[in-house]
Order: sequence, then structure tokens, then C-alpha cells
Amino acid sequence: MTYSSAAGCIHSEQQTAVGVDSSLLAAIIARRLREPLRTFSIGFPDSSVHNELASAAAIAARHSAFEVQADELLTRLPHAVWGTDDLSADYANLPVSLLAEALVDQWRAPFRQVWARAPKAWTDLARMQDVDLETWLPDDLFLKVDRMLMAWGVEGRVPFLDHRVVALGLALPDAYKIDGRNGKRFLKLWGKRFLPREHFWAHKKGITVPVRDWLRGECLERLAGVLPHVPDIRRWVEPAGLARLLERQRRKADRSAPLWSLLNFAVWHRLFIKGGDKPPAVQDPITLLPR
Repeated sequence: MTYSSAAGCIHSEQQTAVGVDSSLLAAIIARRLREPLRTFSIGFPDSSVHNELASAAAIAARHSAFEVQADELLTRLPHAVWGTDDLSADYANLPVSLLAEALVDQWRAPFRQVWARAPKAWTDLARMQDVDLETWLPDDLFLKVDRMLMAWGVEGRVPFLDHRVVALGLALPDAYKIDGRNGKRFLKLWGKRFLPREHFWAHKKGITVPVRDWLRGECLERLAGVLPHVPDIRRWVEPAGLARLLERQRRKADRSAPLWSLLNFAVWHRLFIKGGDKPPAVQDPITLLPR
């Protein structure tokens, strides 16, 4: 069995069918196998996010597509937080970092430090890649894939992290890395021998998790009835600010990210600071919050 993430082998809805890395790796692996490559995708029907299960299925002969309702996926949050064993600010693996009045300037500090220490002769693009290698990759993408897979006893593989591939990619001139707003130019030009052109040049949709669908209507009202009374939320978040946040979400549904962060922090704090048993695979996260 193989799996896809930012540098993985099979499609998930966070890496759509036109994802360069996952599409190309799947095509190369399929050529080397003696049996059909088996792939897996997940999509969210009847939600606000883009669903490309049909196009994901075109990449492999044995494809399993899973459709999950947004509310059903939300019940996976407690187990995902437990499996991560840490705070992470990524929607796709369902845990997130603490947001508080103090975490705005401080969270930028590691990025600034890496940028500042890069040799002045480097191009801006090279410095951006260095920042990604030092921050986003180990603290988000690798964390997400490793923790979520290992929580279920599945080991992931990231072929593009082979040190020879990394060295080649970093050594390329900027013109072979990006062309205007079109990224991964060298990889796309090389990959044309394996996949049709449309897999590389179509617009990438990016991460698609229906967070906004969860934090509205009945679910939002249930969260609003509990979250302001959680002791650890009251300790870190100004009550009036939280009230304004909830009211803005009711009116415009554009504050999903901070509310999602607070929900994840409350669940994480309940499991790892206050202490709690390993949650089941499916559990309403709001029921975990202390009243």
C-alpha cells in the first residue's frame, strides 16, 4: 500500500489529481510494478470544497475512492489530536496550534531567523526554499504525514526526499524552478514522458478540508455554548474577543480558522495536559470539552 502527501505516491483530496508530485510518482511507480498500482482518494460531497475524486481515479488501474460527509470527518478530530501528540496548525490532519494574544509576532520569529542567516549571495527564491526546509517541512508537512500514518500503524514513504533528488533540485537555476507563477518547471518538463500535459499545467486547488462547513449552524451554536466556559480557553482568550469572534462567524462565516484553532487547543489540552484516555476513532470533539 502506498500513500500520498506533499511528496507521496497516491492521491488524497489534499493533493488533487493535477498535483505534480503525487501524479508523477504514481505514474513512475505504476511502470515498475508487476501488478496494478492501488491508490486511494478521499473527497467531501455536498460541501463547499472542491471534489476531484473522478479525476484522481484516472491515474491508476486499482483506485478506491471514499466519500466522507463533513460532519463525519469532524468526529475524527479527538483521535487525530491524540495521534499527532503535539500542536500543529494544519487543517488536513485536524490538530492545530494555540492562538493567543501573545503566538502573532512570536510565530514569525523562526522564519525571520532562517531568512536572515542565509548567505546574501543567494537569490530570494533560494532563501525561500531554505526557510521551507527549516520550518514548514519538518514542523508541518512531515509532522502531519508521520504522525497521522503512524497513529494507525502505517509507514509512509517520501521518494522526493532522497538526498540526491534534494541536492539536484536545490542546485537548479531559478529559471528551472519557476516560470512566472508557474512552479516546479523542471519537474513538469521532465515528467511529460510519464503523464499527459494536463496533469501538470492545470490550476492546483490545494488543501480542501471543509472546516467552514463544520463551523456553522447547529455545530457552531453547540461550540459557542461550550467554548467560552472551558477554563483553559478563558485563561488564554479574552471573553469579549471570543464573543466577537463567534458573532462574526455567525454573520459572515469568515472566522473558521481561529475558531478551529481554539477547538483543537481545547481538545489537545484536555487529552495531554489535563490527562485523558486514548479517544476512540470516532467521537464528537465538543463532548470532550469540560463544562
